[in-house]
Amino acid sequence: MTSPTQAPTGVVTTHGLHERPKPETVLEDLRALPRTLGSFVVAAVRWIVIDPVRDGCLRLAGRPRHVQVTAVTAIVVSVVVLLLTVFAGPVRSASDLSVVVGGEVFSFPRPVLGVIVIAVVLSVALFVAGSFHTPNWFRIPSLAVVVIVLAFVGSAGDASGGHSGLVIGLLGGTAVVAVALARHGRVMAWWEFPVALAVVVGVFAVAYLQQANAAQVFGIDAAPSLTGLVLQVVRLVAVPAAVVAGLAVAQVALSGMTMAGGFAARRLSSALFAIGAIVLLAWRLVEAVRGWINDVGTDAAASGRVVIGSGLTLFAVCAVVVVIQRLGRDAHQPTDSVSDGEGGRSDTDALVDVAETRSSLADRVALPAGILLSITVIPLAVVLMVRQISYSIWGEGAVVDALADAGTFLNDDTTLLVTQVGAGVVLIVAAAVLALRGHVVLGELAGGAGAIVLLTVATAPGAMLDGMTVSPAVMDRLLVSAVAVATVVWVARKTFGVARQSAVVLVLLVSLLIPGRDFVSSPLTVLLGSAGIALVLFGFVWNFIADAGDANDGTDQFPRDARLMVFVAQALLGFAALAWVALARDARGTLDLGNASALGDAVLGVSMLVVVAVTIALRAFTAIDRASGGESGQLGRRSTGVTAGVAELNR
Repeated sequence: MTSPTQAPTGVVTTHGLHERPKPETVLEDLRALPRTLGSFVVAAVRWIVIDPVRDGCLRLAGRPRHVQVTAVTAIVVSVVVLLLTVFAGPVRSASDLSVVVGGEVFSFPRPVLGVIVIAVVLSVALFVAGSFHTPNWFRIPSLAVVVIVLAFVGSAGDASGGHSGLVIGLLGGTAVVAVALARHGRVMAWWEFPVALAVVVGVFAVAYLQQANAAQVFGIDAAPSLTGLVLQVVRLVAVPAAVVAGLAVAQVALSGMTMAGGFAARRLSSALFAIGAIVLLAWRLVEAVRGWINDVGTDAAASGRVVIGSGLTLFAVCAVVVVIQRLGRDAHQPTDSVSDGEGGRSDTDALVDVAETRSSLADRVALPAGILLSITVIPLAVVLMVRQISYSIWGEGAVVDALADAGTFLNDDTTLLVTQVGAGVVLIVAAAVLALRGHVVLGELAGGAGAIVLLTVATAPGAMLDGMTVSPAVMDRLLVSAVAVATVVWVARKTFGVARQSAVVLVLLVSLLIPGRDFVSSPLTVLLGSAGIALVLFGFVWNFIADAGDANDGTDQFPRDARLMVFVAQALLGFAALAWVALARDARGTLDLGNASALGDAVLGVSMLVVVAVTIALRAFTAIDRASGGESGQLGRRSTGVTAGVAELNR
């Protein structure tokens, strides 16, 4: 995320897009090709990796020494946990495995279990210490969940029928609440984190010792089973963050594609760029036609239903973008127009900014959308923990049965479907409100996500549009077909200038990402052997190293040191959950986080890409044609680079 005083990632500079004079002829292009390719590689690395990490990394300078030490400790543990995740296969092969038999059968490399426990304990302690100094809307529910977590861990250790673990857990929770009340409104002190860590360690230690003593009689290693039980429930709290993590792959892929299109427009001669645009369009059109033929040959009726469902989705997103932009204009928000610079190249910058600004601001929509899409998950985690606590006190009975029914209800397909409909409606309404308040880009992103959620639900089996299907691949083909028709019209009217050529290239490249972005996380898939875990891991790591902007700034109500601890705690908990899944080969973890990230990728990632493609296409369609030279004139845009992102965030 970017802060109001920080430039949005990827739109700060043109990163070498036009450092050298632009060639005038194709021959000059060919002569400069080696140098151009070298410049492209350097610019791509800066644009896609270096600058986002530089602008969005966690900053420790200027913070109190105790905060720096705490953060560095958490980062070191995070790196160790990440290495265990990446090299889970060799670690399992080289370690003695503890086999756990129960509701699920799995095995875990016993020598590294302590690292996972340390990561979980440290993440909970960081979250506790950070929550002491947060606003009431965050502090009260967070501390309530922490108290339940401590009581749950304590009760999980009561294997012999006693309640000593539960009592210790409740005492720990009471101590946390007491410190929170005493420290509210004060500056963070150095001893707060050690106190929180001591409380959490004490509760966990009692639980593990009790389990170990009870299991020793039977010669069983209880530590992996208890750790799995705790993580199985506690990691549900990380599901909204996993949904957000699913967006990262689309953001990185989008940044790479827009950089490539902008670089080509800037560094190639007008003739070669026009040829490249036509060749790219021809290739994408041929691929689209092949796709249509294959689909019709397989099942013509099903192909028609997919086209209708995907077309309705594209139309819905396009309609939302148009309405949001209209609402923004009706709200009398100022807009800037782009002067037609040398060869229309300023219009190319405007189109690249359309993509980069929306990519950088997508995080502002992602977290609320992620919470909405997984709104039953945290209540489900709370219900499961309270059920365990109730069972440890009363055993089987009406209370435990009622809580079990509540958990079943929260996890029911119908409940999830209803919450998704509600999430879509809330996102659409929020988009209109944002537009009326001047947050047009945020409105486009929220509205696009809401439209895709609603259309996906509407085309589900048994829903209103049952039989229809939303296919990203078909959405891509429809966009390519629309671009092809528009290009033919522009060429016939001799209005296919540099700006529209840039628009065609960018739309085609962005559209290419809609059906698939796996190439970004595929190296991790090879290492981990699981595309689901790779997607989550990539998103978590990318957000940790390039999306810590909010933790670098703060307010009186939510100080930046408290933000840092909460940010690091959430990241570390996610890393620990992923490491457990990779090391234990525990399928339950994949269902929790892998599906959540896949949902984020399918909804937030796809909606962002479609919104970008539609917005660029609309600007190309509404360009002012110039009779001489056939170049487009001004392409309306909100503003460029830093101005666009900062203005959007500050409104």
